[in-house]
Amino acid sequence: MKQIIHRKIRSNRKPDTKNMKNRTLVSILFLLQLSISCSDDLSFKLPDVEPLLSLQSFVDPDKEFELLLTVANPVQDSTFKMSTDCTVDILEDENTIERLFFDTILYNWGVINKCYLRFLSDSLIEFQEGKEYKVVANHPGFEELKAISVKPASVKIIQVTWKSFVGEMPDWYYDTPSKKISGISKGIDRDTNLIEFSISFIDPDQISNYYRLGINLITKPGNRLFDRRIQYASQSLPNPCYMKFHFDTPYPLYSGWSNPQTYEILWNDNEFNGEDHTIKILVPGSSSQGSKYIVSLYSLNEDYYKYMVSRWKYSISEDDPFAEPVRFFSNTSNGCGIFAFSSLDADTIEF
Repeated sequence: MKQIIHRKIRSNRKPDTKNMKNRTLVSILFLLQLSISCSDDLSFKLPDVEPLLSLQSFVDPDKEFELLLTVANPVQDSTFKMSTDCTVDILEDENTIERLFFDTILYNWGVINKCYLRFLSDSLIEFQEGKEYKVVANHPGFEELKAISVKPASVKIIQVTWKSFVGEMPDWYYDTPSKKISGISKGIDRDTNLIEFSISFIDPDQISNYYRLGINLITKPGNRLFDRRIQYASQSLPNPCYMKFHFDTPYPLYSGWSNPQTYEILWNDNEFNGEDHTIKILVPGSSSQGSKYIVSLYSLNEDYYKYMVSRWKYSISEDDPFAEPVRFFSNTSNGCGIFAFSSLDADTIEF
């Protein structure tokens, strides 16, 4: 039997240290050049974009009418100042019903920084449900800006029922600005007195309808009237579409006190068009005797709803660098912005 012997072959050749040093030096120089090139600032030119005249006006029946006029500037020009030599008219059936007046007091006092103008009504304009209205704005250096919108018909509340119990709010409620709480107190606050309101109405058929809800709590601590907008939530809408709302109360509890911002839920009639509908919401229970809850059901026109949905999409994605860009809805021509209406029906529940 033959034995196979493995032998380790050793080379007497010495390593080429000079060539190795040269290769190492070349590698170091390459990496150094790469790191320098990566740290160089990239230069690029933004495309030239003309500024656009922009307006914003939400005509709600329970708020003072106002219209804000500004300019949507390209990012490379943030120094544009508005001119007071401009006009804003409200038209009905192509007939001017009022020329709005410019709020010079705030402008002259420097409360507004001349980047936008505020226009108000000399009298209470009586916008009628079902009618179409047009706003026309003229500002030096811009084309005439126009926006057309229809005031929707209000949808009447037919019944409000309620029940009181001890329980917890949906998670969404604790992420709203009026109810930011720490993790330590979260468990305690979740076991509290609640009221569930069931708000019933008949949705008009053959047309699309859009809704929003607001809740006011009125109490009398001592002999003082206290009226505030409160945050609510719904078990059936764990992650609702909402709009941000700030209620300027005429009856604050303390001097200089203002309500925190609330999130008011938006929804449409895609799933119940033309049918009876009931939305159930949860609110914190009040221990004050003689408390009143005012339930406000807003009917929004389509422009109002679409703009608020785009604004909501932006607000929930603005901190996400990977989110899809959001294009804000606009119903203007020769500019951008929104001119939109809502109508209102309300019911008061006394305890």
